[in-house]
Parts: sequence; C-alpha cells; structure tokens
Amino acid sequence: LFRSAEAHPGCFFPNFGFEPELPGGKRSAEDLLTCQKLCVADGNCTAFTYAPQTRDCSFAGEAAKRKPIAASTVAGYGSCRGRHGANSDACTRAVPENGFPGLTPEKSNAAWMNSYQPHSLECWPMDFAGNYRSCDVVRVLEDTAKGWPGKCIGLIKQEGVLGTEACEQLCTQDPQCPGWQVGYYDWCYHGVGLECFVRSNFTPAASQRLQHGEVRKLMDLAGWQIMGLTRQFVDNKGYFQDQLDAIAACRKVCYSDIHCQYWQYAPKFGCWIEDWGKGYGPAYPLTLDWASRTTAFALDSVAGEMIQHFCPAGHSERTVQVSCQTRGVKYVASPGSWSDERVAQSPAECQVECSKVAQCAFFTFSGKGMCRLCDKTALRMQAMDQDVASGPQVCADVGAPFATVGETQDEPVAATAVPAVTHDAPPGDGRPMMYFVKFNYLVKHMEYLDLGPNHLSNMKLRYAETLAEELGVHPNAVMPTPDGPMSAVELGDGPLDSTTITAYVMNTPPGPNTTNFEKIAVSPGTVAKLQATTAKCIHLGNIAVTGLVVVEARPASRVARPVPEEAASTWASWWPLLLLLLLICIVVAVVGGLTTDICRGSRARDVDLGNDSDVEPVGFAGLAWQQVHELEKK
Repeated sequence: LFRSAEAHPGCFFPNFGFEPELPGGKRSAEDLLTCQKLCVADGNCTAFTYAPQTRDCSFAGEAAKRKPIAASTVAGYGSCRGRHGANSDACTRAVPENGFPGLTPEKSNAAWMNSYQPHSLECWPMDFAGNYRSCDVVRVLEDTAKGWPGKCIGLIKQEGVLGTEACEQLCTQDPQCPGWQVGYYDWCYHGVGLECFVRSNFTPAASQRLQHGEVRKLMDLAGWQIMGLTRQFVDNKGYFQDQLDAIAACRKVCYSDIHCQYWQYAPKFGCWIEDWGKGYGPAYPLTLDWASRTTAFALDSVAGEMIQHFCPAGHSERTVQVSCQTRGVKYVASPGSWSDERVAQSPAECQVECSKVAQCAFFTFSGKGMCRLCDKTALRMQAMDQDVASGPQVCADVGAPFATVGETQDEPVAATAVPAVTHDAPPGDGRPMMYFVKFNYLVKHMEYLDLGPNHLSNMKLRYAETLAEELGVHPNAVMPTPDGPMSAVELGDGPLDSTTITAYVMNTPPGPNTTNFEKIAVSPGTVAKLQATTAKCIHLGNIAVTGLVVVEARPASRVARPVPEEAASTWASWWPLLLLLLLICIVVAVVGGLTTDICRGSRARDVDLGNDSDVEPVGFAGLAWQQVHELEKK
C-alpha cells in the first residue's frame, strides 16, 4: 500500500479529497489500493477519496475537483497513468489564458487548460504521510562565501543543530528549507528571512539561500498588485547598485521557498512575496478581488511572476524530515492505553509506521532507530534529548505556517500538566486577594516603533472599547496595568514587525465570570472584532504596516494580587507626632515652672526688706530672706 502510494506521487494526494462525490458512491475498503480497484470497477468513477481511519471509500466523477481538507484522507485517481505529476500537462504546459484572474473563481479556473488553476505544490512529490519528498536538484542562489551579506532576521533556530556542516546538510535535505544561517555560538537557523542585506550589529559565520527543484513561470506580474503578499525588503539604505540587482534578489527569495507562488517588485514599495509561514496569502483561485492593475503599487510595479515549483521526474528522494514534527518533544502512553514500538531510520519512516496502524495517533522517533507509537490519549511531554522528534500520524493541516525542525510551538509541551491559561499563585500569608484577567494579543505586520503618538492614543482607547463590548463590562474596567489608568490598553513592541496588546480586567471574587472572560479573550469573535478595530485605525500604505495586518490571540492569564491596605485614618497617622508634641509641652511646662520660681526669687531680693516687711519671698530667695530676718532679731 505505502510503496504503491510513494511510487505514484502524482496519483495519490494525502490530506486531499475530491468534491463533489458521486451519489451513492461510497464503499468500504480495507486499504488504499482496494479503494482504487473499486473505483476502476465502477463505470462512473474516475477519482476517489479514501479515509484510512474509517475505511470509507468515496467515488467522484470527471467534474470533481481535488481540494485540501483537514482530515487524514487520501485523494487518488482510478488510473495513475498520465495523471498529475512532474510530466503531466498541469506541470509542464499549463499557463493561464486571457481572462485570468477572473471576476469569479469559476471564470479564473476556466482560463486554464485543465479547467482549474494549479494548486500550490501539486507537482511536488509527497509520501503517504503527507510530507514533501526531498529533491536531489538543489541550487545555491546566494552564498556569504561569494559576497552575499546573509544577515537575515526572522529565522527559526534549529535546536540541537550546531555548526555549518550540520546546518547546511539539514537544510539541503528538507525541501521546505529556503535557506540556512550559522551565527553566534555556532547556532543554526533556517527559514526565508527578512532584510538580509544591511544589519550593522551582526555578521553570520556562514549562510546560504537554496532553491529546491525547478521553477516554471506561469504569468508575468509586472503592472499588477497581488493582495495578500508580505514585504521582504525595501532598498531604503542604498544597498543595491541598480534596480536590476534588487529585482534579482527579490526573485531569488521566492524561488527559494517551494510554497511561494507570487513575487513582485516596485521601486517605491519594495519586494513582496507570498510567505506561507505567515499563515495567509492570495486567495485560491486568484480573482480580481485579490489582484488589481489600478492601485499605486500596480502602477509602480516593474517586475513579478506567478511561478510553479516542481521536482523533475526521477529526482525525488525518500523523505527524511517530517514537515509537522517537533524536536525535543515526546509522546508518552497514558496508563492502560495502546502503544507499540517499531524500528525506523528517520522521523518520516516512523510516521509512515504510525500511518499503517489505525490506533496510532502520534509517533516519537528517538534518533537511535527506535520508533514509539501511541494512541490519541498519549501525553505530550518535554524530552531531554533534542534529537527526539515527534508528531501526528498525518500532517493534516496542509495550510499550516512554515515549521521545520526545532520550531517552538505555541501549545504547551505537556498538555495535561501545563494549562493553556496560566495562573499566578497568590501569596501564602493570608492577605486578601484581588484577581485580574490579563488579555494578550499580537498584531502582526504592524510595526509598533513606526506608530505615531496619535495612532497610539487612538488605538489604546479603541481596543479598550472593543474588549469592553465583547466582555460586557464598562470601558473603565479595561486597564493597561492592574493599577490603571482606565479605558485603555497597553501597546508594545512585538517580535518582527508586530505590536503587542495587553489589557487587564478586574474580576473579584474569582468565579465563573473569570473563566468566561478567558474563553472570550481567545474566541474567534473577539479576535475578529479586534481585527476590524485595527482596520479602522490604520490602513495599508501607512509606514507602520509591513504586510497584511493580522490579529492573533495569545493565552489569557489570571493574575492575583494582594488587596492594598486601606489608607490609615488621620488620628492613626498623626498620633505619634501628637504624643511627641505633648511630651515636649510637658517638659517645657516643668522647665518653665522652675524658671518662674528663680525669676520671682530674684525680684524679691530687689525689694526694700525694711519698708515691705509684709512681703515674704518664696523659693530659694525665701529661705535666704528667712535666715537674714532671724539674724536681725538677734
């Protein structure tokens, strides 16, 4: 079954299905080849969709279209001869005729000789598990050894891979690796990269941009603007000597990424490409809703192409890397659940072993030939060895962003041990607590450092109003920090041309509403509202916008803080000082009394004792007067 699927990469398409299905054309089949034979035996069936998990075999006719679907299915043709592959018409002759792009998807598809626009990578061989096979046709497009700066940012670190040789070899084997770079500490990075030419504080040890397979031009895009592309670079630092050099550099970026179908260069706007890693791109099929000849960009566009990547027939190699694998992560069978062990030479072979077993949902390849298979109840946990690679039975998400070996996923490593929502532990000193829900969002392709003060103040207020409306609270309840101010969020500098949104909403005591807030924070509805708010506040053409602006939700968290102690009363604040003043007064009074006695005695000595015998001095002076009086009597 699997050898047959790999022997005809242009006949079987993992993670695809044919629509519409023939009425009543569903059967049960033990395997892929049985499903194909049933299709051939049916006079109306020309294509089929097979689901290994349920063993459902669905038939389709000539009018059916092959479409990517998010399920572990395989689309196939009743006869593999002359079907889509490196030598088929779709991969060798098909180009759009007049009328492409059309006003509607139907008109756009009608402009092609096969009545449909070629799918991305439909001419690239795949294995049964949904991985793109390596192609032994690999060219070096750019090389630091030949003067290319190679100072790209935005690359993905390959954990556990050190040094130039290992970094280059891994990238050469992976058709989804556009280029590699070795920087500080011999660390290895892969990816398309951005702004690869001028970077004053960094020079790589070595770097290359590669082209896997061949490229066929389908359409010239000079004078067009294709929506949904991402800006690669702008020559605002005068690196390129002339416009032709900039155009060549832009072309090479798209040629290096097998997922890139469109590239354009406009002197005023820079180089723009389809960057699959961003998670968005032009619509399929391309229509006039996504293409224009009248915009400022289109009028400035001097070069561009719609292209098709393919690996020539007979040049594909066995798959080594798995596009959806994760390094440094393993799956551990839960108690009492199904698991098994096999022998494999690579993560791809281990995934194929998993695909052969209906119970298998996840695989773990140890790097020493050991392949462990687990069912859907397995626990995803951190592995101590970075050579360990794991992943699902089938890379079902064909539209997922670019992710090669070592990319850090957003989901927690141990799904059962690390919740998606984090909670700050309250102090253990018994103080009363107050609770906040912290909302976190990322606005991609909106450069925070380029936002002006007016945009910042306006967006802080508008985002707060949007969140308040979604949460059903007053805008004053939305704050950038737990300490305020009210009716605002915090905007910050995010990674790679992005802006972060942070907001706190108080929710005391913690209860059902807290959990509801957390759910609302990451809901598609809230993200869509924030996306709409962003579109109202800033538009394409603003210097801060570097591509299609997309809002993404990050996990919300619950923050616990001690309740501030109430301010002390006036008496409680001032009584120590008042007591001190009272003591001072007492001391002054005592000392003042002694001083009065002395002063009065002094005045008594000045009195004529003979003429004023009735006056008797007091105190010390009185004692002296008494003694003198006694002597006079004698």
